[in-house]
Amino acid sequence: MARPVLKLVPQDVLCREFNEPATCNVLGATVDDGDVVWLRQNLDYEHDVFARSTVFHELIHTFQAAAGLRPRTCEAWLAGEREAYALQTKYLERRGAYERANDVRIYIATLGCAREPPAG
Repeated sequence: MARPVLKLVPQDVLCREFNEPATCNVLGATVDDGDVVWLRQNLDYEHDVFARSTVFHELIHTFQAAAGLRPRTCEAWLAGEREAYALQTKYLERRGAYERANDVRIYIATLGCAREPPAG
């Protein structure tokens, strides 16, 4: 597996590329079969543990892709997201960011299959 390329992009680009609504809060996305990770450019990756956990979350998707786990259905996408969010939660807890870990747990509970997974 080659190292993925990390690209810092404006939030509006992430939202537009992944067809999110105007209230879009996309922090990152893994595209091109795990070869490229797009990250929101205005996050403080050096000092903010939650920002770093977003990178960790997206890198998990690169490993999933390398293992051949490319979601073709919403249920498969949901399983990959739940795995990545569960590991992101552990990452945050091990760094003492319990409140942020709880935020991630709450978000996981809202995930569902109302639509097909985003491309990429």
